[in-house]
Amino acid sequence: MLPHFLIIGSMKSGTTSLYDMLSTFPEFDLPSHKEPHILLDYTNKKDCLLAYQRHFNSKTPKAIRGEATTLYTAQPIVGDVSKFACEVCGPNLKLIMILREPLDRAISHIKHDYMSGKLEGVDLVEHFFKAPKYLALSNYAERL
Repeated sequence: MLPHFLIIGSMKSGTTSLYDMLSTFPEFDLPSHKEPHILLDYTNKKDCLLAYQRHFNSKTPKAIRGEATTLYTAQPIVGDVSKFACEVCGPNLKLIMILREPLDRAISHIKHDYMSGKLEGVDLVEHFFKAPKYLALSNYAERL
């Protein structure tokens, strides 16, 4: 019960909208937990395979299975999982990367962090330029 595809688009680029849209089609098995981080949370293939088996508990084994985890392309915040993904999911795994204009993506990300309470009392403009993650995650060539 491995995924056929991973949505690895950058944060704040529409991955949730795509995942939600695909989940409305009966041909797809997309669990309600969109970002399981399986390839990040498990360090060996056996544990990863068991986690995918639990994650995809479809009653339709021929359904198209997928997950969407934006952290798979969130280096340097997390480690690179590309080789492990190939090892676990095999060579036929399809990758869907959604991109957004880099500066708009970074601004949306900092707004999201502010609205979720992570940046209360912080000068957003100053924080934007001091926190390298916002622009680093928009460096798509490096992510790919």
